Amino acid sequence: MSHAVYKGMIITHVQICPSSGKREAILEILRHVEASLLGQPGCQDCAVFEQTQGGTAILYVERWRSAADLERHIRSDLFLRVLLAMELASQEPDICFYELLEAKGLPWISALRSQE
Repeated sequence: MSHAVYKGMIITHVQICPSSGKREAILEILRHVEASLLGQPGCQDCAVFEQTQGGTAILYVERWRSAADLERHIRSDLFLRVLLAMELASQEPDICFYELLEAKGLPWISALRSQE
């Protein structure tokens, strides 16, 4: 079975519940950060998601090649914009950093589904 292994990859996961009237401001800030980060050294992905079906939460996700890349980003002026978006929340945002030691893809799914 073949699968990719990414040592030290970091995923940033931020869930924000906007204060009343602040949803569009938060989305504008995070989309600006997203557009600015994509293609930057060390940033493998960045995305903004909106909760559907009556929910109000906004999910912001970054994927970094290494902890050093993420740490550089957190010290940057651009990350200040992420902090600003979090300040517009109605409650303390849920923010987590996950270190991914191993990533499995379609070959892993195929192997599991072929086992009896």
